Amino acid sequence: VDDLNVIDSGVSKLIAEETFTDHTGHRRILQTIKIPFIEPGLNEPAVLGVAIDITEQKQAKEEVARMRLYLKNVIDSMPSILIGVDPWGYITVLNQPAEQASGVSWETAQGQFFGAVFPQLESQFEQIRQAIHLGQPIKTPRMTLEVDHALHYADVMVYPLMADGASGAVIRVDDVTSRV
Repeated sequence: VDDLNVIDSGVSKLIAEETFTDHTGHRRILQTIKIPFIEPGLNEPAVLGVAIDITEQKQAKEEVARMRLYLKNVIDSMPSILIGVDPWGYITVLNQPAEQASGVSWETAQGQFFGAVFPQLESQFEQIRQAIHLGQPIKTPRMTLEVDHALHYADVMVYPLMADGASGAVIRVDDVTSRV
């Protein structure tokens, strides 16, 4: 049916995903493009189909999505506020407590300067730069914060990202008011 549509319309058609079972009985996923052309010598319309097996790429993409969701669940279940930033202080990730504290979703906060979303933490920018430069965590104990018109104390830790090729930091904020 797709071939006849391509011949009738004279327009190429991309089929982003189609599944089939190969000769070994395994399910494969193909990406196919169907291109109309006139067969030389016969002067009849025909369709050239080119298919690429994208099974492994699709599985890898699904695995990345599962891992991303798993990591999001891990950081969301931590009681501390966690803010991931790049070396220039722009937000890359927020956990759920950070979203609640700021009133801003991760999707909205992503790419914004952390000081714009968390103005009370803007003074930590130098600690972020130092932690990244030195490759060591930096702690600011008992930082005073105003939360809902009340004075709170927080321990703020800035951890440099240590993974290969990754640069940036994670800011962890723990409310220690009751301990103080």
